Amino acid sequence: MNRSSTSSSEKPKNNPEGPPLRRGFPYAFVLSLVIIASVELVVRHYVNRGVLPYDTGQAEYHAIRNVIERRGPADVVFFGSSRGREGIVVPLIEEIVQAQLTKEFTFGNYSCAGGRASEVRAIMRHLLRWGKPNLVVYMVSPRQLCGTAQRDRQQALFWDRADWWNLYQMNTTRARELIPVMIRNELGRFYYTLRYRDFASSLIYVARYQKWPSSPPLGQYSIWHVDSPYDSRTERQVTIQEIEQYVANLMEDGKYLLATEKWQAMEDVIEMCRSRGTELVLVEV
Repeated sequence: MNRSSTSSSEKPKNNPEGPPLRRGFPYAFVLSLVIIASVELVVRHYVNRGVLPYDTGQAEYHAIRNVIERRGPADVVFFGSSRGREGIVVPLIEEIVQAQLTKEFTFGNYSCAGGRASEVRAIMRHLLRWGKPNLVVYMVSPRQLCGTAQRDRQQALFWDRADWWNLYQMNTTRARELIPVMIRNELGRFYYTLRYRDFASSLIYVARYQKWPSSPPLGQYSIWHVDSPYDSRTERQVTIQEIEQYVANLMEDGKYLLATEKWQAMEDVIEMCRSRGTELVLVEV
């Protein structure tokens, strides 16, 4: 007896669960692009006015770079740390100088908070790419030449690819750590929102109050000069006791603990001025 079985039964096809996807216009995606483009246009609007609003912190370095690139170097420039920023009242100096001269000169204070000799060197190199000042006043404080800490993010803001490559040849590991910074620098040449991301709060302040903060890179008073003239020493001289208190923790056996790298950075600035024929004055602050 032959058994044969025939089965014409077929397994039912699996139907996708849920309703079919609807392919419509990508409103959310387009809205995101509109928001990104709007923010970029707002940033470009303020940048193209010539300068960015000044603020302290990381934004301070952006403001200095922006002034240099939009207006070129001032005729008389000041370099240093916050000691140089607060210790020099540029509008007062400009008033005294212009009263003695018939020719108009521009002044700019490119000193910045935490600015060690390495940061001054980076700013000076970038400055010379855009022109040559007539006079550089380098305000040196002991803290600028002490310590081994590197503020790479601040320095790299003023670098180009050649600067990064020079670091790569000297310190490959450190240069590799800065690759993201250099990528942002290169992208920031075209995408201003990324480049000036640290200015968000300052731009909101300007847009809301239509008031631009006082800007030392433009030769104006510092924020401390405006808000706290007594503390910033615009109304009185610094006492010997204050100086001794400031330098006490920087000295050992009566001597400053100078860092070789910082000292070399200051010598590089001196050489840059010498090679470009720019007058240089060193002032201890």
